[in-house]
Amino acid sequence: MYNILNNTQEIASVDDIYHDYLSSFQFLCKQVKRIGDLNDGGWDVCFDEPFKVKTNHCLVYSFGIGDKWSFDDEMAAVYGCEVHSFDPSINQSSHRRSDKVWFHNKGIDGQDKIHHPKPKPPMMAPSTPWIMNTLRTIRTDLGHLSRHIDILKMDVEKSEWLALPDMLTSHMLDDVGQLFVEFHWKVEPQRFKTIEKLIVLRSLYDAGFRIFYSHKNTRTIYKYRSNLKERVFCYEVYFINIKYV
Repeated sequence: MYNILNNTQEIASVDDIYHDYLSSFQFLCKQVKRIGDLNDGGWDVCFDEPFKVKTNHCLVYSFGIGDKWSFDDEMAAVYGCEVHSFDPSINQSSHRRSDKVWFHNKGIDGQDKIHHPKPKPPMMAPSTPWIMNTLRTIRTDLGHLSRHIDILKMDVEKSEWLALPDMLTSHMLDDVGQLFVEFHWKVEPQRFKTIEKLIVLRSLYDAGFRIFYSHKNTRTIYKYRSNLKERVFCYEVYFINIKYV
């Protein structure tokens, strides 16, 4: 993955490797446009050729919605993309939201399973089980195994670390043009687990994914107990697939 992961002796710590990598830029996209809300909920899309979405001939997968639909709705309304939105946590049944936006009451994971989320306060009532699927299963069910995915977006509260290894080993990202991920990880004191995260990032690099933009979520700042250095818990990281260059 280049020096940031190879020459570890030149880096002060595993923490620095992780944060430096997610803050790095590896590809120059000259035309980046914010789609959706300017604040939380919008995402930055590369419109350089050959990554530019083709109006009325584009496919978008959006994992993790909450109450933020602006990206999904704009990709459909402005660019005519077929958009599939996924989120099992918002207590909505699967439905067709608009002419080109479909909502699916399921989540992304590294295996097909039923997840039982912990009850949330204050009521602490049992939560409805979530259907979790691999990307291969989702694409198979939707009849998309042979279709190019222009954009795959994930904001899934740490589940990205479960889903990405399976996506890579199953080659389900090979025909994805742009990949947007909000990475969630608080390094200290789990440095040994951070090595696993670095391996995932290395695998993304080896698969052809290069960072063209990165944004720190400054609302998630925390301080290391050891040296009081400030870090962030969340990074929005934007990749293009150089196999399409």
